[in-house]
Amino acid sequence: MAIRSWNDDRTAELPAGFAGDVRAWLLVLLDGGSRARPRSHTCLYVCFGCVRPLLENLATPRGHLREITVADVTAALSPLHGWQRRSAIAALRSLSRFAKKRGLILTNPTARPTMVGTRSL
Repeated sequence: MAIRSWNDDRTAELPAGFAGDVRAWLLVLLDGGSRARPRSHTCLYVCFGCVRPLLENLATPRGHLREITVADVTAALSPLHGWQRRSAIAALRSLSRFAKKRGLILTNPTARPTMVGTRSL
């Protein structure tokens, strides 16, 4: 139960348009889903740690996940390199797939063709 409390506390710090969706995503990671196995607590900490600063930066011009564009994602990832970039991309893709599957967003801004330079360190 401590992880659920942590989830509620940390996501409450996000802007309102992002908090509920990110909270739901982390709960699906924790509990698993119809086609996804449950993830460890460490995975939740890492995923949220990678996504949180990006979402806080994106929340300034955007009010909700559905407003994030490919250009926003590319700009947010541009200062990152190496393992930080790879981890951030993986976490953003996970969040975007979750949101797309549940109809929270119309298009996935992290779809493969848009992630140019993901292999470079």
